[in-house]
Amino acid sequence: TNILMGGIRALVDSCQLSGAHVLFCSEAEAERMQGAGFARRSSYQFHWHNRGYASFEDFLAGLKSRKRKQLRKERARALEAIDSIEFVPAKDWQDEDLSALDRFYRATVHEHGGHDYLRPGFFERIANNLPTVAYFARARRGGRTVAGALFFEGQDALYGRYWGCDEQLEFLHFEVAYYAGIERCIARGLRLFEAGAQGEHKLLRGFEPALTHSCHWIADPRFDKAIRGFLIQEEAGVQQHMRELSEYGPYRTPGAE
Repeated sequence: TNILMGGIRALVDSCQLSGAHVLFCSEAEAERMQGAGFARRSSYQFHWHNRGYASFEDFLAGLKSRKRKQLRKERARALEAIDSIEFVPAKDWQDEDLSALDRFYRATVHEHGGHDYLRPGFFERIANNLPTVAYFARARRGGRTVAGALFFEGQDALYGRYWGCDEQLEFLHFEVAYYAGIERCIARGLRLFEAGAQGEHKLLRGFEPALTHSCHWIADPRFDKAIRGFLIQEEAGVQQHMRELSEYGPYRTPGAE
């Protein structure tokens, strides 16, 4: 690790870069990099944790009554509007699937005013390099694909990204991006489901706030000092906000309805 960190700093200097950024490192890795002079940042995402559920209904049974009814309603509405949702491994993607993934991604980015940093050909490279790790959660209606999301599956976790659709169908976003993923984790015994950044609406659907870590090497000492000052203030705010979010979680206390 020390050799790697030294290499990062040397690369920044030799290429005259403004800095280098290590994202989504573990807490232990963040501590080591902080000890080596990197600026450490804490943020949070919403993660779903498998508590040994036997089925999706078993998961729902652990929610507060109102939230349980809400999720059942959303799933029913979404599934009534489509024919099927299938997790298609990248090795089986056809041209139609690749086109849909790219189209959904760019449409969602443009709708939210973002920057489509994934260039054309990205999903083809995913199919070639991660044939049994990447999946297309494909929602079909009337014989054609109307929505979907990209997933990556590891030995113990599922990661979801890049939801998109051709038709705005009620609650289908929640079904494809969240509920279908939760159901897959339960069926395959996966411990963790990370469904992407942002989205406090995930809190009501079984996801809980979880700390994430990153570390940053900034070349300009003046800029580095200003960033470190901000990070100290930000961390206090992140911790406070996570405590507040935890109070609104959907899970019922043991023995209560």
